[in-house]
Amino acid sequence: LDPDNEALRDSYAFLLQKARENNEDLTFGGIFRAAKTVQHSRNCARQWNDMGKNESSLSAKDILLRTKFFAVSIQAMVIRKSFILENNLQQVEGAGQDTLFSWELLSAANSLSAYTQPVHIYYAATAGSVTNTVTPKYFEKFLLLQSPKLHWLKENGLLNEYMETRYVFYTKGWVL
Repeated sequence: LDPDNEALRDSYAFLLQKARENNEDLTFGGIFRAAKTVQHSRNCARQWNDMGKNESSLSAKDILLRTKFFAVSIQAMVIRKSFILENNLQQVEGAGQDTLFSWELLSAANSLSAYTQPVHIYYAATAGSVTNTVTPKYFEKFLLLQSPKLHWLKENGLLNEYMETRYVFYTKGWVL
């Protein structure tokens, strides 16, 4: 977990049990977002379930388009280690950002499940937090991630859709 997250009850045990029962590459849950109020965050798990997670025809591209490229919190996941190793998946070193990594996980997964049960609390408005403080390093980390993110979107034929559905929201909400 990041320093601005807190695990909830036995949620990871729940996800691990479900992943083992269903022999899944990854299983994820929801999050609570605490800022001025605490709310069950709009999250990919809820969207996934709303669109019908059992549709066998859904590709990773379909999932990303339907969720408008919403990143799944990797802190709310249980992931099979062999799945990560076999697909040579890794986060961009030094970027500390899970958007691209969650897209790669979703794209590579042969089997996964989403549960709306919250797994952790994200303290989004913690004054002085290392992860919420805007310094030059904050922008350096974003810059470090943008080139691999652009490459991945192009490689998967998703750049135009990303620009139309997520870019402005992402840039205003996270970068600016």
